[in-house]
Amino acid sequence: MPNNDRTKVIYKKTPESAVVVTNTKVDKAIAKSIRESYDELATEYTCRIANELQHKPFDRSQLLKFSEERRGKGLICDLGCGPGHVARFLHDAGSHVFGVDLSPRMIEEARRLNPNIPFREGDMLRLNLGDETLAGVVAFYSIVNLSEDCLDAVFHEVARVLKPDGVLLAAFHIGNGLVELSELWGHPISLRFFFFQASTVRKSIENAGLTLEGSLEREAYAPKIEHQSRRAYILARKSSAAEDRKAFLHSNQINNDVLSDWLRVYKGSQQADVIRYWDSVAPKYLAMFRNELQGKPFDLAVLRSFAEDLGPLARVCDVGCGPCAHVTSLLADFGLDLVGIDISPVCIDLARKEKPSLNLRVMDAADLQFDECALDGLIAYYLLHYLPRRSWSQVITGFARVLRPGGKLLIVMKRGEGEMWIPDPMGGPVDTFWAACASEELETLLRSAGFHVVSVQSRHPLAQEIAVDRIYLQAERGTRLLDHASSS
Repeated sequence: MPNNDRTKVIYKKTPESAVVVTNTKVDKAIAKSIRESYDELATEYTCRIANELQHKPFDRSQLLKFSEERRGKGLICDLGCGPGHVARFLHDAGSHVFGVDLSPRMIEEARRLNPNIPFREGDMLRLNLGDETLAGVVAFYSIVNLSEDCLDAVFHEVARVLKPDGVLLAAFHIGNGLVELSELWGHPISLRFFFFQASTVRKSIENAGLTLEGSLEREAYAPKIEHQSRRAYILARKSSAAEDRKAFLHSNQINNDVLSDWLRVYKGSQQADVIRYWDSVAPKYLAMFRNELQGKPFDLAVLRSFAEDLGPLARVCDVGCGPCAHVTSLLADFGLDLVGIDISPVCIDLARKEKPSLNLRVMDAADLQFDECALDGLIAYYLLHYLPRRSWSQVITGFARVLRPGGKLLIVMKRGEGEMWIPDPMGGPVDTFWAACASEELETLLRSAGFHVVSVQSRHPLAQEIAVDRIYLQAERGTRLLDHASSS
């Protein structure tokens, strides 16, 4: 909801008698109230909101990724477009976009500010669009004035107008209940602003037949920029491409077409963010963590055991070696034939200066440039956190591809749940992506990729560490890729 610096807002529990979409009289009354309120606010709203994306780098990054992934696929709808600032951003990023809004006055403002972009009046509960006509829909805070009972209807409409493989990007306020306003910025209005838990919106999106591909959250920017609520961003796709991705996880062989398609999307979005982050923090990370293993006896013991199980001269890859390459160096000292890889060129440059005798390469964990069955072992030491959870199955399947039958995998990560963008823990200027899971989820992914889980260990954080438990999971590749052996 927009910032209101004059009116004290009161949060209320959402009433059980909230709007029911199938009640036509109530539905029309609510639509009339929303339309008239935004008509009243249109000029002031435009002055305050039309340039808000300048101050919201996270929102811009999500819209840019969406635009890049949808480019050349067809028409994009900015649903609930207001003064058209989201449509303008997408247009400038190369999207073929138009805007829809319930308020005629908002449409006038959008057309005035963006004469080269088409805008039209429309109701998101009953879109005047043909079936399967859109390549994408962006709904940035468009559901804020609709009750939970309306969500299924909205997302069913979105699903109806999306082409197969069409994508929805929705953003909304996280919370419970609602805020009722009769005045905003000195204008009389009658609006309800609804807050939802991310799980509620995800469920409605899935009820509409769309497949979830990502769910991120962030904290609010400064009070002068926006209302102080957490924000959620959900990406969902209409089959058939989403179904192909599901089938990939359950197939008995690697589907190279699906993997290549996913890599294309990944390389245009998340990958660039990861590289930018690690390039920016690499020198500080090296200074902070160069000698971290010296104070971690449990980790040293696990790594030594991993090396002993593999035996001398085993060919091993340290995936995500970072600027320290300390795990790479340690395993090499144990007599293994090591190659360390990292997606960040700056990390590899620093690591080569730090450890000039090591074999270090710039390489993406999601696109390993090794032949099939080329490695005896592979270690991912705090790697998966920096990859979107939807990618983990493909990444782990890539691990299986390059490991020989019986090859060993060690994954070390922090226990947790969900994924989000967080401020850089090292105080840098670039936010970092963070994902986590429970060990049970990771075990399931490994078994789906044909691994036999050998052991799962955990420990509590040390005094100098982030206060989250650590997971140490060891697995062996089966005799066949994606071999679901009962012995696992």
